[in-house]
Amino acid sequence: MSTLTDLQLVEVHRVLCNPARMLVLRHVIESPGGVSFQSLFQHLSKQLGSDLAEVTMRYHVYQLRDAGLITEKVVGRDKMYEVNLNALKAWVHSVVSLYVFRGAGADGSDVG
Repeated sequence: MSTLTDLQLVEVHRVLCNPARMLVLRHVIESPGGVSFQSLFQHLSKQLGSDLAEVTMRYHVYQLRDAGLITEKVVGRDKMYEVNLNALKAWVHSVVSLYVFRGAGADGSDVG
């Protein structure tokens, strides 16, 4: 299992600390086979209220894409998004590695 560099880890944390992006990522994860931008926009508009601007939504999606957490592919005139499981696993592995390195046991108890 690969781990992220410190800079990559910081970038993923920065991207994930936004609640709207967490909602986008959760919806992409829960959409096997991918989800279109329009579907994401409609879903998030319901979650956050109708005053969500499309440009704001695109910004959040692009932040997740640029951090490598989701992938984008063009299908016809739409863009489809899927979770990048390898990147998500690498992020989790990196976080766990930091925690274990700190001296915590696998069950969360201190071992020092």
